[in-house]
This record gives sequence, structure tokens and C-alpha cells, in this order.
Amino acid sequence: MIELNIYEPRQLASLKDLSSYTLRIGSEGCVINFLYLVDIFFPMMQKMGRWRLIIPKLPEKYLNIVAQRIISLAEYKIPFELTINDYGFLYFLQNRKNLLQKNIRLGRGLVRSFSFAPWADYLLRDECKKVQTAFTYINMKDQVKLDYLKSLGVKGFEVSDYFALPAMAGFFEQAGFQLAVHQNSIFVSVGRQCAYARHYQLLPGQCGYLCNKVIHLQMHKRWNHRTALYETILVDQEKYNFYALENFIFRRGNSKINWDNLNVSQIVDDRLPSGNGESI
Repeated sequence: MIELNIYEPRQLASLKDLSSYTLRIGSEGCVINFLYLVDIFFPMMQKMGRWRLIIPKLPEKYLNIVAQRIISLAEYKIPFELTINDYGFLYFLQNRKNLLQKNIRLGRGLVRSFSFAPWADYLLRDECKKVQTAFTYINMKDQVKLDYLKSLGVKGFEVSDYFALPAMAGFFEQAGFQLAVHQNSIFVSVGRQCAYARHYQLLPGQCGYLCNKVIHLQMHKRWNHRTALYETILVDQEKYNFYALENFIFRRGNSKINWDNLNVSQIVDDRLPSGNGESI
């Protein structure tokens, strides 16, 4: 089954067969954008499709607001599942057993690997092979952690498209967890503050949902801690291919995985919002 990220209603018009997709709305990184997208898609959710809500990391003041949106969808009998990027919200759901039946996954805001960073090989160059291999695993490869997450209702994980996936998929299947893989997209970093609001010199919440617009990033300088100055460097921009979406930084994957032989339950089509975006 293919899952498709949806950022605007007109995307649905280009899909010939909605039954072929699970439609993903919400946000991996921004609660304001999550509420905006859930509200504009709510009329459509009552009429069509299978849906997955992507819940970002939540400031405490938004906890009840987001919970009420989800409870409303459940009351309308809308078929949806949940991807959660906030442990606090996962704990919050423990007293709402009806929502724990929603096929919960942990998202990429929580499921990470050191090797997602493009400079991981450089940082690990002097480590022994055993340590290098350990750092390629995602941070959920621990049986005690998996047992605890299962007790909280977690049934799977969303992971980036990276080279170690074939070795990981069998382990998680045997442990009883599903993997959903974001095809050709690798999570690199998440900001504590809104990079878009900062870039456009706006207060958070006044951005007008600009975080649905892709910003393509290029590296031209790096910080030299010895001289306390930025120094110009030559970087293969095609190799890193960074872009920002919401307060996340991603890079395009190039793992060249044989998807036909990869034992995963879902493929996530990380189709970017329409338009070419902005380069900085």
C-alpha cells in the first residue's frame, strides 16, 4: 500500500484512484500547520478515502486542542490512523483507549539513526567496525524499548530511506512491528524553533503556513572552531541535496534499495508541495 502526503486539496484532483492510497495529512514538525490542514481537509475526510494523521511535537498548550480534533474525527466515524512524533502525546492517549486502536506508529521525529547525517562516515572514520555498525541502526532496535512501546499501543515505525534498511526490516517484523519507509527522503535535523518564521522575520504563528513551501538549501561555508570564523568550502550539492519543510531538514535519499525485496508494510510517497520553492 502506498501512503501519499497531501498538502492542498487540489492534489486530490490529480489522483485517478483514491482507493489505491492512504492519504496523509498533518505535520511532522509544526502544530500550527497540523491544525490548519486538518481543518481544511475535514469536509473531505467525511466523504472519501483512508487517512493517516501526522502529529508533530506538541507544546503543552496545544495538547488538548489537538486531542479534541482527533476525538471529533473519531466521533464522525472517519477512518484514520495515527503517526505520533511526541512521546508526551502518546502517554496522553493512554486514558483514551478508543484512540489507541488507531494503528499507531512513531514518526521520524522520534525514529532516528546517526547514519541519517550525511557526514556520519566522517565522524565515525576512526571507530572500529562493530561501533560503526551499531551506529547505523535506528534508535528503536532494542527489545526492552520495543516491549514498552508495544504496551503503549505502538504498532510500527516510520523510517527514512537509507542503506541499512534491508538489514533492519527482518528484525522489526520478527518483533511484531511494521515499518513504513519514506521513499527517497532522509530526515537530517529538526529545529527547536520555526526556521521559516525566523527566515521570513515573522513571529511563530504569523507565517501564513509558509512551511508548506519547500526551501532548497545549499552549503557554501562551515564554521571553523579554531579561527572562530566561517570558511568557504566546496561541496557536492547533488550529494547532499538538502531541503527544508516545516522545521525539519531533509535530504534526498540515494540508497538504491530493491523495494521489491524489502519486507516493509507501507511505502510513503514523499511528494513535495507544488511549485519549485525557494533556494537559499
